[in-house]
Amino acid sequence: MLDLEYVKKFLHIDGDYEDVIIQGLIDAAKQYIIDVVGYFDGNLFVMNHCALQLIAYWYNQRGESGSNTDIPYIVTTMLQHLCFAYTKDEEEPSQEPSTEPSTEPSTDGETSGGETTDGETSGENTEEETPPPTDGETT
Repeated sequence: MLDLEYVKKFLHIDGDYEDVIIQGLIDAAKQYIIDVVGYFDGNLFVMNHCALQLIAYWYNQRGESGSNTDIPYIVTTMLQHLCFAYTKDEEEPSQEPSTEPSTEPSTDGETSGGETTDGETSGENTEEETPPPTDGETT
């Protein structure tokens, strides 16, 4: 669990003189993760570590301004991992039929987009090509 004492140990901070600042950073990191991933689960180690990295970065950057205010790459990478690897609900994705056109070959050797399986277009739904003009002709 991500609590004040754990974060203070992670940051190597003794005493309670910055507890309000650190608690604010904890709350901000949780909200940042919620805004990106959609939820915060304190039982996921990766999510807690991502929050710790955000807190440490913000704690060490406080009072600084300038162009080097981007979120560290490790945090961005963890957030991407959390977005794709974990879902809040452990439900199976729905197996609803897609309304997108299929690119899978049909039994007659054509895809639904008018292409044959060898990459050539069939005569259906295509425009006729006009030959280029010869020397004496103008268009």
